[in-house]
Amino acid sequence: MSGGLEIGIETRPLERLDCDVLVVGLFEDDRPLRGGAARLDWRLCGQVSELVIEGRISGASGEAVLLASPGSVRAPRVLVLGLGDRRRFTLATARDVMHDALRRCIDLGVRRIAAAPLGMVSDDFARHAESVVQGLIDALSQETDGGIELLVALPSSHAETAERALETALLGRSESGLCLRSRARERAQPPSGPRAPRGITPPPS
Repeated sequence: MSGGLEIGIETRPLERLDCDVLVVGLFEDDRPLRGGAARLDWRLCGQVSELVIEGRISGASGEAVLLASPGSVRAPRVLVLGLGDRRRFTLATARDVMHDALRRCIDLGVRRIAAAPLGMVSDDFARHAESVVQGLIDALSQETDGGIELLVALPSSHAETAERALETALLGRSESGLCLRSRARERAQPPSGPRAPRGITPPPS
């Protein structure tokens, strides 16, 4: 393997993430849509729902559809993956889903990826951290050219717990090519550029 992957937790909404492709998952028994798929469906003016109605995707395991996104989503492309039956989603499934998602993105030639927690409820992501890490490592064990960044979107209320779980899952895996981007270190870094004088509010970026 050449290159590696940096994984980080992101608390901004999916549609505001700067990335090359945004990945969401769809269960075949989720009607109406839920989670990241539902949020993106709203932002994409019902495109995901239309795919389901037209029979282009059902949510079955192994399905994948790539969409061009409008200006309401920062990512230029959205990848919708089938997750199978929600009732049969296990830790092993989480591992396989992450492997499949990353390999598809690598095949697309993208380097900055953002994803909803595929098949995992936000407050349960930490329990799946070991499986997520293993799936990513398995995908990276195949030939990979260049560095990749993966942002997992979670609410701020679960971000710290998820980051700690990923850090634990990565212990002893320094040779895997996978590393964690620490939100704590980012917050500790001083802001770039000149500081505004006291009492003056800088213009919005």
